[in-house]
Amino acid sequence: MPRKQTLTALIENRIVRSRRSGAFVREDFLDLGGYDQVGRALAELVRVGRLLRVGYGIYAKARRSSVTGKPIPTRPLISVATEGLRKLGYRVSPSRAALAYREGRTTQIPVRQVVNIGDRRLSREIKYGRDKIVYETAQSSRRK
Repeated sequence: MPRKQTLTALIENRIVRSRRSGAFVREDFLDLGGYDQVGRALAELVRVGRLLRVGYGIYAKARRSSVTGKPIPTRPLISVATEGLRKLGYRVSPSRAALAYREGRTTQIPVRQVVNIGDRRLSREIKYGRDKIVYETAQSSRRK
């Protein structure tokens, strides 16, 4: 008789099988269990180092660092943030500085990790270690 897998194992299998995705939100797993159950399973996967919580409701796929042995994201934080915010319904685009560099209007390489979130407000913080995502809106030129 086949053993029934736990919710944590089901979520972990889905994370391992996902090739393209580096970011996950709780809603990605609600077909497997209830809201609170999924939250507990995600917290367990963060505890064992399979996932990293990079922001409120946004998780990144993790791997062990060959240097420190601690979990690190498998993708750059800027791509995890972009994908996670899109899954949460935000229209995310590159910052004005990144666009200017890509279009050849400047040779100044953007150093800060900035994403443009259109005209919606966003107060959630997305960070890992010392890396932090900064938001800019389409209407204003000031950064938050």
